[in-house]
Amino acid sequence: MDEEQAELVDSENAPPRLFVSYSWTSSRHEDWVLQLASDLKSNGVDVVLDKWHLKVGQDAHEFMEQMVRSGELDKIILVCDRKYVERANRREGGVGVESQVITQQLYEDVKQTKIAGIVTEAVETDQPMVPNFLLNRLWIDFRDPSSYGVSLQNLLRWIFDKPLYREPEIGPRPKFLDDQVDFEPLSFGNQPGVGHNSRAEIDLVEFLLKSREQRGDFTVEMSADEPNDESVYRTIRSLPAFIEQFLSSFDKVLSQAELSEAEYGSTIEYFEELYTNFEKGGTSWSGDATKFLARFLFTALIARCVKHRRFTSGKRLLDSQLVKRRPGELTAEAKPLRSLNCFLPSLDARKSRLKLNRASLEADLIKEFCETLSIDFADFIQADLVLAISQSDWEAQRIWWPDSAIYVADSYGALPWFIRAEQIDFRDKFMPMLKISGPDDIDKMIEDIKSGRIREIRWTSAFSTLDLPILMNLSSIKSTY
Repeated sequence: MDEEQAELVDSENAPPRLFVSYSWTSSRHEDWVLQLASDLKSNGVDVVLDKWHLKVGQDAHEFMEQMVRSGELDKIILVCDRKYVERANRREGGVGVESQVITQQLYEDVKQTKIAGIVTEAVETDQPMVPNFLLNRLWIDFRDPSSYGVSLQNLLRWIFDKPLYREPEIGPRPKFLDDQVDFEPLSFGNQPGVGHNSRAEIDLVEFLLKSREQRGDFTVEMSADEPNDESVYRTIRSLPAFIEQFLSSFDKVLSQAELSEAEYGSTIEYFEELYTNFEKGGTSWSGDATKFLARFLFTALIARCVKHRRFTSGKRLLDSQLVKRRPGELTAEAKPLRSLNCFLPSLDARKSRLKLNRASLEADLIKEFCETLSIDFADFIQADLVLAISQSDWEAQRIWWPDSAIYVADSYGALPWFIRAEQIDFRDKFMPMLKISGPDDIDKMIEDIKSGRIREIRWTSAFSTLDLPILMNLSSIKSTY
């Protein structure tokens, strides 16, 4: 074995090096962190902790920043109690310094395997208390002292990259990727009128069934011949033909009637199929094309319901939940509709790799698709806002993020649907889609926006913010009740 090979073996056998970021909240909390660090150390982890490594006279903030920026760290954990989260969100003190650096680390950590939150407290809704920049990231639950051993084991599995559930072998390549031509659009026949058991209803249900079987999985197979983000981007760009067929199938029904029970059920089942395939594939980016499709189709479908004045169908779709089968089980679990709205790390990585000066590649793709498919982009944006208002759990900070709305950020005036809502007939059918049924609901929304209970929707990279009360014409609509 030569010297270079020996160094490689030593590197592979070296214990993982981990930095602990925490707040000096109280002596009791510091003792808890010290015990956690000691337990990790005794289980083969090279822990970097200020109490052990910060020397007398050394600047604490400089030490923290140097360690977080260090290329020697394999993992970083953030011990999230209330004080830590407050300081991180406000960028205060040593925690604030670390948070600024860690935010950049999160942006660069495209595999999302380096940084995790250690949750020690919950907010009133029993949701984990983590900083804003960790809302959609991994966290490990240490809230229950009686489950400390299990939590420690989960943490160690993450540190050593040894998950409890092993990834199954990759199955065969999806058949549709090798198809030369999409399956033909279904014929709706020439019968006048649409109702239960009509040809149009049967055709739409049949179309959705075929879509579940043949167009419910757009998992990306990565290629060694191109960057992974390019493979995802290319797959997303291939979607408009199917999207056009999908929306056209609904237009033929919605132009005549509300969705029937069979059509509604088949619609939700198709989106459940898409959602089930979000996590398929060999990488964390493999499902990004399926995620983009699900979000785009559902938003466009809500826009179509409003366009055709099928408010009952739109409201019913918005009130739905997804039923997801548990992998390898006969049981299932309910998931909120906002689960269709996902962050796409591949697009973020693409923006970084190509140094694209764009606030949101997803918003750019949505706009391009709307233009290609002759979808009114303003309608799509308004449907995106309807979903953001109706589906978000603001207290838990679980939000349907309206990416397309960046194009109306900092705009002046109200959007068309919300101006039309000054007309009582339209108002009484449209506003319930936003869970607004009267002036008290509008007052509450305005107050929640002012107080911050409804989170400010802004894009820091573009310095842009949505003025929801103005865009949604809330004061004028309230005056009509």
